[in-house]
Amino acid sequence: MKVTAEQTSGAIEIRGNVAFEKKDLLEAAYVTFSASLDKLARERVARDLLTFYKDRGYVFADVRLTTVDQTAIYDVMEGPLVRIRSMAFEGNKAFPARTFLGFGTHLTQVMELHDKFLFFRGSEYSERKLRQDLVQLRKFYRERGYLDAVVEYSPPKFSESGSAVDLVILIDEGRLYRVASVDVKGVKSFPKSEVLSKVKLKPGDPYTWESVIADFRAIQRFYGEHGYPKHPSLKDSWRIVIPRDHDSRGRDRGPRRRRVRDPRELAEVRARYLDPG
Repeated sequence: MKVTAEQTSGAIEIRGNVAFEKKDLLEAAYVTFSASLDKLARERVARDLLTFYKDRGYVFADVRLTTVDQTAIYDVMEGPLVRIRSMAFEGNKAFPARTFLGFGTHLTQVMELHDKFLFFRGSEYSERKLRQDLVQLRKFYRERGYLDAVVEYSPPKFSESGSAVDLVILIDEGRLYRVASVDVKGVKSFPKSEVLSKVKLKPGDPYTWESVIADFRAIQRFYGEHGYPKHPSLKDSWRIVIPRDHDSRGRDRGPRRRRVRDPRELAEVRARYLDPG
């Protein structure tokens, strides 16, 4: 085995940036002008810079890396800043896309991105943020009993100048699942009616997995408060394996284990990793 030290760059130069100061770009990449970078680190900085631009609406941005005399040079082609001009919804029947002045239940209330409205400019377009909004919309439907809901989007349509984009959100709501009946079994020390009084789900209510877990916890607390400690078989946490994904900066992360104790947190994990789509 022969090991050789990899050559590192001793300085960083960023060229072509107009919308953002160099210090802001360096902070986004977690480096300084005098940082010593090996090949992998130089390539990571290029990816971080590109992610920084794309998350801020510069969809057509590009970053090219060259190394000259121990200096890592990043040439930035920013392109136009893209804002959302319109956002249409198709297939939503149970809930409106928007409401007057934002009052009441509507789909856009859970979305970070928004389109142009009156004197308000549309959001800076980011594909990553749009995908996060789709996850929130799926969660919105599942929390209201639409367990089979599918939310996707059509290919974005950009204006000729490339500075505006029109989006279409496609929704297949599926059926509304309702609770047919509620019962508890194995109750011996208390009247069944007393235990059932701790359950908030009622026949006819929209069925959600989160509601079932909440009622499960309520019954568990009831027994604990009356001298019945939790049985070891009753889970108070969940150990899950999260598949390969990307972090908030777009970097690849491999499969990893995670322990979840809060049912709401578990529901968020399910919505992001386990739901269809």
